[in-house]
Amino acid sequence: NNSFKYLIKNNTLNFISDDKNFSGQLNFKPFYFSSDLNFNYISRKKILSNDTLIIDLFDSELLNNSNLNAIINIHIEKINDFLNEDGVVVIPGFQGISKDGDITTIGRGGSDATAVAIAKIFKADTCEIYTDVDGVYSSDPNKIPVAKKIDKISYDEMLELSSVGAKVMQSSAVQTAMMYDIPLEVRSTFTDRKGTKIFSQENIDYSKSVTGVAYSKDDAKITLIGVEDKPGVAANIFEPLNKNQINVDMVIQNISSDQKTTDITFTIKRDDLLKTKEILKVNNKIKYKNITHNDKVAKISIVGAGMVSTPGVTYRMFRGLADSNINILAISTSEIKLSVIIDEAKTLDAVKKLHTIFDLDWDGNKTAQNYKEKKN
Repeated sequence: NNSFKYLIKNNTLNFISDDKNFSGQLNFKPFYFSSDLNFNYISRKKILSNDTLIIDLFDSELLNNSNLNAIINIHIEKINDFLNEDGVVVIPGFQGISKDGDITTIGRGGSDATAVAIAKIFKADTCEIYTDVDGVYSSDPNKIPVAKKIDKISYDEMLELSSVGAKVMQSSAVQTAMMYDIPLEVRSTFTDRKGTKIFSQENIDYSKSVTGVAYSKDDAKITLIGVEDKPGVAANIFEPLNKNQINVDMVIQNISSDQKTTDITFTIKRDDLLKTKEILKVNNKIKYKNITHNDKVAKISIVGAGMVSTPGVTYRMFRGLADSNINILAISTSEIKLSVIIDEAKTLDAVKKLHTIFDLDWDGNKTAQNYKEKKN
């Protein structure tokens, strides 16, 4: 974990560590560097280039919209000119310049989005994402030792896993790859092991209903009690939240026996809790008796394209949680995803239970152990 500095001079990239200088000849094909760990990788391999073009962040334009940044343009003239001369281009991810000239970022995992955008612009056959793990796992191998690496996964499944807590790939990167049918492969920066291939669903044969179990601990639950039950009340609740860029996930409505009032429960990101409560309190378009919240919750999700054609998945999930004495606070479903909100303290118990009952536990191979050894 040495600290590194780099100096660009005369088209030469010099890396300097606390221990010594690294040098060498760059003699491999052009590829994409996604984060600081790749610079560390260069130094380990003792590589120094005298024919490398470093693209600065001013060549990437981002659309900056509060919580959402998106790539709208990458200037490729210099890149094409250099590639035509058999050069190697190093392009920084995660960052760029907004239309107003401000330096900004794409958010967590933004390097993935940059890589996919570059693959799309240059019409690449595939896009390889190099990271600190050797693929996508059925759950977090740091927490679930029996988690196994997934060899193949569809865009839809990866998009759902990314949106509900899996941190290997950024959801917007997966979405872009799916839109333009760009095959992805997540691989390790440090080993030559095969990674996880991400592509269209028709190329995958599903033998199991569930592909992975994901969780997140950044959610909060809000309940409005005794809301006046009339047409438009839900729209009046959520309209100001939308205007303030607050994303609402699960919504549950319980109508009282007198048909006059209702309780509305919904989930948001934990960081938006205080802001959401303030917005609700000053909203004069809605009437309610009380407001409660719980910021000690977690979202547990099972994802699998095989769920569409497999009966009993919902029952098995709910029965497994009940057998572990885990109460369900909210439910959300889609064709290939089933999510529940539970007490945060029960998170790992729930993930382990679901991982086991859907036959995702590794039963002999030391894939997860290899992951741990590599990390150490």
